[in-house]
Amino acid sequence: MAISTYIRERLGAADDRSEELAGIRDALVELGDTVDELRAQGGGNRQIEARQDGPSTVEPNAVQIETLMLLRAIASSEKLRMIRGELDRQGIESWQGPVR
Repeated sequence: MAISTYIRERLGAADDRSEELAGIRDALVELGDTVDELRAQGGGNRQIEARQDGPSTVEPNAVQIETLMLLRAIASSEKLRMIRGELDRQGIESWQGPVR
């Protein structure tokens, strides 16, 4: 394979990854807007009440798990450590899921 062909393919692959990440970021922004709308409609009081009662025993649904996995895949290990440190500072336990 010629070097020019190799470089062209690598650049094309990098462009594809950039487009995929941009699409994921757009979807996350849209998801955030939807969450904000739902909070506005519900008054946002349920979340505060749930925190006062202690940790929730409700199992996460597939959308929540998939979103968490996508966010963790996007975040660098440095940012993930920063986020987990902030969660610890606020006394919020990071979701780990069942160990298999």
